[in-house]
Amino acid sequence: MLIREAVSYLSIDKKKTLEISDKIERLEEEVDDLRHKGLSIILARCNETGIPNCLLLKDILEYLENSADKTEDVADELRSIAVFTS
Repeated sequence: MLIREAVSYLSIDKKKTLEISDKIERLEEEVDDLRHKGLSIILARCNETGIPNCLLLKDILEYLENSADKTEDVADELRSIAVFTS
């Protein structure tokens, strides 16, 4: 949703595109922090839940973080476009 909003402002308000891109970056950093906390919880309970479940949960966290990273990559590109077309 934020990517769509940033794109929609690209031609009419580049400053707004930059603000939204910054927000996306902050959210991605939060996802990184949550991933670290999640991994700690998963590892702490691995004996209870079993190794297959731990690996599955770890993979899910990795996929979520990768999605956030890709979204930040798009925001970085939008930021570049906004700056270089000013």
